[in-house]
This record gives sequence, structure tokens and C-alpha cells, in this order.
Amino acid sequence: MTEPQCPLHEGAPRNHVLEDQCIRKGPRRGMIVASSKIYKDGSAEVKDRLKDGFAFEKRSCMHCVDPGCVSVCPVTAMRRDPKTGIVTHHPDACIGCRNCTFGCPYNVPQYDFNNTWGGIKKCQMCNQPGVERIDKGLITGCAEACPTGATLFGTRTALLEEARRRMKLQPGDVYKYPMGDVSKPDRWHEKAVPVYHKHIWGEKEAGGTNVMHIGAIPAELLGMPPLGERSAASISETVQHSIYSYMALPAVALAGLSIVIQRNRSQQDDNEGGQS
Repeated sequence: MTEPQCPLHEGAPRNHVLEDQCIRKGPRRGMIVASSKIYKDGSAEVKDRLKDGFAFEKRSCMHCVDPGCVSVCPVTAMRRDPKTGIVTHHPDACIGCRNCTFGCPYNVPQYDFNNTWGGIKKCQMCNQPGVERIDKGLITGCAEACPTGATLFGTRTALLEEARRRMKLQPGDVYKYPMGDVSKPDRWHEKAVPVYHKHIWGEKEAGGTNVMHIGAIPAELLGMPPLGERSAASISETVQHSIYSYMALPAVALAGLSIVIQRNRSQQDDNEGGQS
């Protein structure tokens, strides 16, 4: 139910949303605003179980704390709001270089090759101009539409608290899962607690993300890339700064040499002028 809501708020037509896809068959590139990843093993009889089980995961922009797409954009068409942490794309500034599509480890920004004028499409967390749900005090369309509390909205701190709370629950116990805004849920969904994989994806990966995942199935089996705790943006910027620092000394030496050459040339001209 979350995917049909997403394009309505993100301004993309329904057929631009990727249908459910099986990771074992490989992801299909397309105009993705949000997609569902599916895990299957063996007979796939039981939900949220590694052996002979299956699971679903919603995938959209992770809204990184230190986003690679923002770092590689040469014209600030990709921007991260320092207050909300939302990463947005601004078509009016975009030059279509597609650096962001390569700078994102999650393959989120997509270039619309079917459009004559091209353009980047990505999840804007329902806060792009003309929608501004977050600025209006609303929650994202996906969190509002989710019928089970699998997708929640809230501050990073509140979401981490809820994630840690869930992982401490006893498997098999019934838990009232909050729905909508995690800090002030308007309804709950009761279900048995699965055996959670003890890891919060996005708490530390690639510098941390504002969209995080927990579940019974490890995120890597649902197509998440293997990432360290340091963001790609910080690594590339360190390399760039190191290169530039090494370039500084030769530049200074070249400038000094140019001054010496110019001085010698001036002296030579003066001497020649005196002899004539």
C-alpha cells in the first residue's frame, strides 16, 4: 500500500514505480521512486524466517547523514537540509550530468532516459516544492499509508529507540506496533514478534542514514550493499584534499621560479639597454 501512495505525493506517474522484484533474479533498473525488495528461500512458507521463509523490504532514498549524491553534484542540484536531514533534488539547478546516480551506493537517483529533457527522479521524503508535507507538519505518504507499522516516521533518535525496543522483545510475544508517527502514533498493529536480526541498518553504515532498517532477515540478503562506517563522500573528499595539498608545493615552487626568471630577464634587459 505504501508504493501506490508514493508517486501521488512525489509527483511521478504510477507506472514509474518499480514492481516487487526478487533479489535472487537481480534488480531491474528503471524509474524508481520507491520499490519493494523480496527475500525468498527454499519453499518460502513462513514470513520473516531465513530457512524456507520470505520477507519484504521497502526501498527508497536513505537520506544519508553525509550523502554521496550531494558531494559529487557540481551545481548543488542535490541538497541536504541541515535541519531535517532530507536530501532533495532541485531540477532547476540540475545539468543532467548524472554524477549523483554513480555517487549513491544505494542506486537511488535515477535518470529518466524516456523523457526528451531527461531529469533525475528520487524520493524527496514528500517535501519537494508543491508538496512540502514535512514542512506542513504532516508525515510521509508511505508512513501514513502503511497498514502494519512496518514503515514509520519520526526523528532519528525516536526511530533508533523504537528499533532497539523491538530487538529486545521476546520472539513469539504479541507487540503493539505503533503506526504513522513513532512519537505520537494514532493507531497500532498487534502481531507476534519475529526473531529480529540484531542489527540496525543505517545507524552507522556509510556515516549513518536517516532512513533505517531492521528485520528478521539481514539487510545484505535484501540487496543492501556491503558498506563500512565511513561515508564515500568523506573518503573521496579526503583524497581530493590530499591531492590538492601535494599540488600546492609544486605550485609555490613554480611561482617562485617564475619570479626568478622574470627578475633575471628584467636585469638582462636593463644591461642591454645600458650597452646600447
